Formats: sequence, structure tokens, C-alpha cells
Amino acid sequence: MSTGQTDRQTGTDGQLPFFRRSRPSPRSSTVVVVVCRPGSCSVTQSFFDDFSDLLERLSTFSAPLMIAGDFNIHVDDVTDVHAGKLTDILFCHSLRQHVTSPTHVHGHTLDLLITRDDRSVAVLLVDPPLLSDHAFVVADCSCPLPSSATSTTFRQVRNWCALDVDSFDVDLQQSELYCTPPANPKTAFTRYDQTLRQFWTGMHQSSPSVSPQDSRLRGTTANAAP
Repeated sequence: MSTGQTDRQTGTDGQLPFFRRSRPSPRSSTVVVVVCRPGSCSVTQSFFDDFSDLLERLSTFSAPLMIAGDFNIHVDDVTDVHAGKLTDILFCHSLRQHVTSPTHVHGHTLDLLITRDDRSVAVLLVDPPLLSDHAFVVADCSCPLPSSATSTTFRQVRNWCALDVDSFDVDLQQSELYCTPPANPKTAFTRYDQTLRQFWTGMHQSSPSVSPQDSRLRGTTANAAP
């Protein structure tokens, strides 16, 4: 990897320290973010808020994106509330987590590798913890070098910051799904689907998508134009 600039930033409660690798060369092809959430601290809502804000900012980059690091969240546990929140956030931003094997001495998957869901990644090796209590993860990701031509691209980005969370909560509590939940499982699934479609239509109106325009060398990591 060619030499570039590395900036360290921290979330509002110190739970989301991350390093952003900035490579200003025209041959730059990937944005790499390294996240480390201290395992000694409980997972807070501020962590998820900071992480969501980070992903919204990264969504304006047209270059391939790779997020790696120790999240200290048990993503392998389907009953873990925090793992569920993290999965939902990644899904909303069209991101995919690739590590499926345990990466900790106690058997949980804590060290993650995240890319956009259209990126092909092969996790080649997860070495058992030896000197550290965390495993060493090796992965192969295709990140082709950009051409010298300038291109203009558009990415549909949901303006989640404009969503009125309080109104959404009120609407949910007033919905038929919440007020009169069906006893029949088949009817319940139908009502659930109808409610989601209704809310999705409402979110299209309250937080419409925007299309940041990028005019740049293909694959560079410059910010999109507002």
C-alpha cells in the first residue's frame, strides 16, 4: 500500500475510535477504515449513533470501501441485541460482514471485515489466538486500480438524518400491528408485511433519497459534492 495520510478520530463517548486511511494519489483505489471498540466498555447507543454517522459520511465516497477491526460485539449470537442492531445498520447502508468463524479465545466472532454488498471477498484464514486473545484474519478482496479517465457517478443515499424518529415511534404505536396483533400466524405475517410497506412508503416521503454527484478520477477517495 502506498504512503498516505492517517487520521485518528473518536466518537462522542469514546466508544468508536477509528483510523481513516487517506490516499491522495490518483492511483488510490480503496477507502480503509479501522474500528476498535474497547471490550472493557459496555455497548452504548452512542456507539451505534456514531457508527451510523460514519457510514453516512462514507456513503459519499465512490471508491471501494473496507471497514475492519475489533467491534467486541458477538455477531455470531443471533439472540444478541447489540449484534442485531449492528446487522440492521449494515443492511440499511448496503454493507456486508464477511467473517463467520470465531475470532476470540472464548469462541465469539468479534473481529469483523465489512465491505459494500457488491464487493467479492474471500476470508482465507482465521488463525487461532496465540499471542493475543484475538485471531488473525486473512482475506482476499479484489480492488482494481482506477483508470485515468474522469467519470461522473450517482449513488442513491437515504437521508436518514431527516427522519423524524419521534413521529415514526408514534405511528408504530398507532398501527394495527401494534394495537390489534392478529392471533393467527399467517394473518400476523400478512399484517406485518403490510405495516412495513406502509412505513416504507412513509419513509420515502419523510426522508427522500438524494443522489450525490461524483466527478473525479475513478476510484479516488475525494468527498462527493454537496
